[in-house]
Amino acid sequence: MKIFKHIFHLIPVVGLGYVGIFLYPEWLNSGYLDDWYPRIGAGIATYGGFVGSLVWYILNNKYF
Repeated sequence: MKIFKHIFHLIPVVGLGYVGIFLYPEWLNSGYLDDWYPRIGAGIATYGGFVGSLVWYILNNKYF
């Protein structure tokens, strides 16, 4: 049952990592984020969420 706990908590880390690596650069190249404030907001949300989720997972899961 412990594996399901890890999978549940790793879904945001993996999902936001995917968005940050593959989708965010594609949004910039396609012109979807055409002004500066959506670019900054989406970047902060994507990369900040990824880093925050990863740090939370590392700090709160002592036994991998």
